[in-house]
Amino acid sequence: MRLHILPRLGRKTIGQITASDVKRLRSGLDGSSQLPNRFQRLGKITAGCGHRTNEAIAVSPVDMDRERQELIIQRQLKWVRGHGWCFALPKGRKIRRTPMSVENELDAQMREHPAVKVTLPYYDRRNKPAERFRPITVELLFSREAKGEIKFINPKRFNEWEWKRALVDAGVIPAPAREKRGEYQAARDDGPVALRHFFATAQIDAGESVVDVAEWMGHANPLVTFRRYVRGRVGAGDRGRAATDILLAGIVTAAKAVWNRKAV
Repeated sequence: MRLHILPRLGRKTIGQITASDVKRLRSGLDGSSQLPNRFQRLGKITAGCGHRTNEAIAVSPVDMDRERQELIIQRQLKWVRGHGWCFALPKGRKIRRTPMSVENELDAQMREHPAVKVTLPYYDRRNKPAERFRPITVELLFSREAKGEIKFINPKRFNEWEWKRALVDAGVIPAPAREKRGEYQAARDDGPVALRHFFATAQIDAGESVVDVAEWMGHANPLVTFRRYVRGRVGAGDRGRAATDILLAGIVTAAKAVWNRKAV
């Protein structure tokens, strides 16, 4: 509501909202469908597993733990000054696991766009200077095609070009006067991170523990997750009310039984 609905419809009364308004809003909320086919599932994995963009771009088939139905988040693409794009541990330098709720989408991606081997330096500042940029090869699930070659996805370019073009197509931001870097309107609240917010909100609303969601998202502290995503919800109190009714009913029944025994 706060990020996507109120900014577009909040100033209108119910009578002023038209069918075209609803269609435009729905299109904007499903921005991943406006992406080129090669990138569409990149948005779905972020919404389904809570990745940061740099982490989602670096997902490999070997990260899929099918037995435990979990996705291992163990690397990201990181820009290091003087060395360019490198593989690195996720933000906070912590490997984590998240529920793999988009397994079918990942399998479909592998069928339609086979994983590509990419060799880049692996940056780890904890190593000795001579060992901080050792090259490794990773099979990446998501890639891009440029001049007939298949390459890794540049996160900055993805955000600035593919994602913002999708926002323009969805009617979320206006088209720029010319397609040039920096010409697109700023869209902080509608960036790929909005899909990560969706993941957290959906998990918490479904009843998952804030502590678990914080772990899946890679937050340093569950308080960060709590402050950002825990809000009052429609129907709040239903489960507590039902539990209290059952508990009190049991107490009343027990009290009556005791009273009846005393009366006898």
